[in-house]
Amino acid sequence: YDAPTSKVVLTDAEQAWIKTHPEIHLGVDKNWTPFVKLQGNGDIVGIEPDLLARIKALTGANIHLVLGNWAEIVTQAEQGELDGLAMSAAHPERAERFLFSTSHYSISHFVYAPSNTATTLRSMEDLAGKRVGLTAGNLAEKKLLAKWPKIIPVPLGSGRELAVALMNHYIDAAVSDITLLRTIRDELL
Repeated sequence: YDAPTSKVVLTDAEQAWIKTHPEIHLGVDKNWTPFVKLQGNGDIVGIEPDLLARIKALTGANIHLVLGNWAEIVTQAEQGELDGLAMSAAHPERAERFLFSTSHYSISHFVYAPSNTATTLRSMEDLAGKRVGLTAGNLAEKKLLAKWPKIIPVPLGSGRELAVALMNHYIDAAVSDITLLRTIRDELL
């Protein structure tokens, strides 16, 4: 990044917190490309690292991303092993443990289904009684599926597990963001 032309003015309390936390570790799912991607040399690239570099330039906060499985990352953050979560939606269920900022992202969720069933799916009601995969620990996906109580939610550990379960007909459909499409295209086909 170029040197910022201005700085963010932090409160005394914010400045003090940054001084007592010289390194801030935020967890994020390792499969959320293009937001994060682990390079072969260990570098993390993507939208989120670029944003955090800009925040560091403006505030001096030394923020590092920790990549892993989302459910495990959430648990680590809840137990205080990480300072917080990057890219988590603001959920009232997590408000006691986390302070949420206004999100700079707008994420859409999609229904993924095998091509032979895609023509019969016109609405979420068409998934009643069906096994629908979601990412374990992803509250947004869990709450989305809860709106249709006849859907059988099947939490799985990663986008790769969702894709494999979908291709092997262990689940009838999956709810995920666009990163699942990348996983299917890049890793499995």
